[in-house]
Amino acid sequence: MSTYNLNGKFAIVTGAGSGIGHAVASMLLEAGSSVILADLKMRPEAASKVATYPHPAVTPGASTAVFHKTDVADWAQLSALWEFALNTFGRIDIVANIAGIYESPFSSFWKPPGLSPESADPINAAPGQYQIFAINQAAPIRLSQIAVDYWTQNPGVKGNLLCVASMAGYLHAIDTPLYMASKAAIVSFVRCLGDLQGLFGIRVSAVCPGAVFVCDFPIESAFFSFGHSYH
Repeated sequence: MSTYNLNGKFAIVTGAGSGIGHAVASMLLEAGSSVILADLKMRPEAASKVATYPHPAVTPGASTAVFHKTDVADWAQLSALWEFALNTFGRIDIVANIAGIYESPFSSFWKPPGLSPESADPINAAPGQYQIFAINQAAPIRLSQIAVDYWTQNPGVKGNLLCVASMAGYLHAIDTPLYMASKAAIVSFVRCLGDLQGLFGIRVSAVCPGAVFVCDFPIESAFFSFGHSYH
């Protein structure tokens, strides 16, 4: 497979306000891409990155970074994100689906809606949807759908789709079944789209990290304080 030149490319990165998303956005900017940082909010280091790469660019052809507040669980906001990116850059070459959450009490198999005061999942949701699935599973699939439709209609743009799944997509643990199921779905989804490379020249890939320390999220960070057994 040939290398992919990032210089001069235009990207959307979800979850770019912190953690892995911020790291990926930073790498793209340093490689010469311009990036829409999509997230609910930005940590100081992400805000600093936006200030460092102003849009419009001070120097013609330089990388730029723009923040767009986005709740990825809301499909209307995903559509608005896409339109904003197109209006800002004129085309989109790269989509990195990185926004995600761990199995927090507000959306957990072990905190049933209507029974646990910690659950934020509606007991009578129609259609039924756990928030962890809306964020980890449905959101990246929907944004991928928008991107692939755009790239197939614009064959001159060689799209590059990245989804961050997890090693959890290959593992099993009784304490976080929804999280692991959501990541397994993304692993399978990306495998299903593998033929897009040969059909349309669209690169599709997944990255499956292990545990990553994210300082803003104490529930996820607590993972590092306890022994976990995976099967």
